Amino acid sequence: MKMKKNVYTYFTVACLATLTFVSSCKKTEEISTTDSDTVIESAQGDETVTDTFNDLFLISSQNVSLFDVPVTNSTGLATDATTSSSWLIPNTTCRTVTVSPSGNVFPKTVTIDYGTGCDDGGKLKKGKIIAVFSGRFKQAGTTINISFDNFYINGDKIEGTKSIVNNGPNAAGNYSFTVTINNSRIRATGLISTLTAVKTITWIENSNTSPTDDEFSMSGSLSATSAGGKTYSYTTLEPLVKKVACLYISSGKLLINITGRPQLTLDYGTGTCDNKATLSANGKTKEITLRK
Repeated sequence: MKMKKNVYTYFTVACLATLTFVSSCKKTEEISTTDSDTVIESAQGDETVTDTFNDLFLISSQNVSLFDVPVTNSTGLATDATTSSSWLIPNTTCRTVTVSPSGNVFPKTVTIDYGTGCDDGGKLKKGKIIAVFSGRFKQAGTTINISFDNFYINGDKIEGTKSIVNNGPNAAGNYSFTVTINNSRIRATGLISTLTAVKTITWIENSNTSPTDDEFSMSGSLSATSAGGKTYSYTTLEPLVKKVACLYISSGKLLINITGRPQLTLDYGTGTCDNKATLSANGKTKEITLRK
């Protein structure tokens, strides 16, 4: 009888120890490859948003009729502002940009045509991005509606819409824009990811002579489904900062929730222009390489 009791006690202790070990494992669970892939895919979505915004900003700054609010001359007639005319930015890609109609007439349609294939900052793009401006880029109230015409990035087809609304200067005097996104990305493998988001992009002007010195900060929320079928969302802990002259987001933090997984924090760093970020969960950290 005593032997049976000892066996029972041993079995109970062993079970409790096993449960404790399993529970401990769950608490310190490693960041999985699937988690990393989902976060990298989400980061790609943010890069696409900032890339499109940067492109339209730079294209507008090269075209006087698209950028500044018109000034009034001594006769009371509206004329084009001349500030942006000195912002000469070479078009280093193989894309073709057209603006129609010309002059002080709105709405204007800006077509960015990458043709059958164009290496744009390490990304192979083809097809067209079409943006319709209701007014000038710096004019409060201007809406820019963006669509895609057979547009691909690195073999992935981008579909859906984006809109950018100029909210005018904020309390600090910096222009802010509300960006609404409803996109899908059809991967070359046939898998599909979807993304909806509302973000605020704030333009931080660092230079009055060249827009390539400027920076933008971005905050807001996102919900999406990854190509692997994972549903996730995030909120901004610290605004993401994108330098016009840098291909990647260089700083900021996101709090990411993947259904059925531990909560994750994505840290883009403190301002260095590189393709590295740090992913954290349950006291574990992992460096990831961002993809364009």
